[in-house]
Amino acid sequence: MHARTPKLSPLYRHAAQRLEGWINHTRLFIWPEQTGRRFDLFGLHADPDHITLTLDAIDSFFPGSEVVVWTLTNGRPPRGDNAVESYPNLLDIRFKALESWNTRVRSNVLMLLHPWPWIDEERRDELRCVRRVFSRARAGRKWILFRNMELWRGDWPSRIRRGALRPLLNIVSERIGRHEDEILGRRVLPRLPTALAWDGAEPCSHPHAERLFDQPRPIDFCPDCAMGITPDDETAMSELSDTLYGQGYARSYRLTGDREWRRYARESRRRVEGYLAALGFPRSFTRENGRALDYGCGNGRFIKLWTGRGLDCVAVDPSKANILHARRFGASRDSAPGVGAARIEVGDLTSRLVTESAPFHVISVIHVLEHVADPEKLLADLWTLAKSEGYLYVEVPNAQEYTWSARHRGFANPEHRWDFTPSTLRALLRASGWRDARTTLDPSPDEFPFLAAAARKFV
Repeated sequence: MHARTPKLSPLYRHAAQRLEGWINHTRLFIWPEQTGRRFDLFGLHADPDHITLTLDAIDSFFPGSEVVVWTLTNGRPPRGDNAVESYPNLLDIRFKALESWNTRVRSNVLMLLHPWPWIDEERRDELRCVRRVFSRARAGRKWILFRNMELWRGDWPSRIRRGALRPLLNIVSERIGRHEDEILGRRVLPRLPTALAWDGAEPCSHPHAERLFDQPRPIDFCPDCAMGITPDDETAMSELSDTLYGQGYARSYRLTGDREWRRYARESRRRVEGYLAALGFPRSFTRENGRALDYGCGNGRFIKLWTGRGLDCVAVDPSKANILHARRFGASRDSAPGVGAARIEVGDLTSRLVTESAPFHVISVIHVLEHVADPEKLLADLWTLAKSEGYLYVEVPNAQEYTWSARHRGFANPEHRWDFTPSTLRALLRASGWRDARTTLDPSPDEFPFLAAAARKFV
């Protein structure tokens, strides 16, 4: 029997949610529409990468804008200015010293570049001159942009609200974090090594699963196989579908520009290429092999994994916003020898495009299984769409590093239903008809706590 863990009052969760909501009222989740086209960017330090990211976003969302970047470099351009000057749609990019803040500013938009939304004491003196500039241009929209491309309102009421509420949120969050760590330490971590060693021929039925948390999502821990389970009747997936899958997944890093998103997509594909190599996936195919299906393609960043291997790719997703973005960025711009074509549509496994394009030589479901109500049925349905000797690629969060980790706290992810381990994922693949199931883990779990698997169809 495990030691009993004291319950945390629901008031703490409620307080944290309310405080975070009030703070987020001062945050901008999309770029505001602007009629004016002059931006003044104020950077406390000359960070070329940060400036480049910002210019990329302005160039993508506000093409043709005039941009003036103010830095603390005494008028010297920061390193990497050649990359900055390569943006063709920016009419005028000038670097000026922040010390000349008394120059009359006539911009439509003022942006303060800073790594964190709450200024520490050491930098408060540096910030004052920027604040004086803000006070001189009352007609300008004042935004604060951070290195992780978060956008916050820069007006004084918003700043005062963040300054007052953030310390309270830190206190409440610290109390919640200590309680969660106590539960993990007492009820999960001592039994995790034995549970991770489970490797049954059939999926575990979780007879001894026990409730760990009720908020922010109900989640049970199975001490037999280490899976996390959110009971189906307690998951309000219909309420989440429109917000999370309709718009929320359409564009990762929604404030970043097109070039930065393409860079992110390339890095994501390189990460998956490493998994595919570890799993012994073929590096290329011929057109005679058939087609690939990217089921739940999301924003389309993995479509080129398969078109680059010579396969024509059918990509479907239930979100219209996802598909619009995937059509813009997921398909290759021009045909080239050895590169397949992509057909991208809103739909599911019953869509006409899918049924008429089957059978598929490669099927991928990347970060999909953890969201669906019945992953075994989905995998079995995908098996019927695969060619004989066809390949399946699956990627999900790794329960050990993601869900049961105090660092990642994946149990707090409200849209996830299942938390898999390598052995439970292999058992699920076997139960749904797939053979030769293999798994691999990311070599950098602190950064990417993911689990990848490959299997094949043999008739």
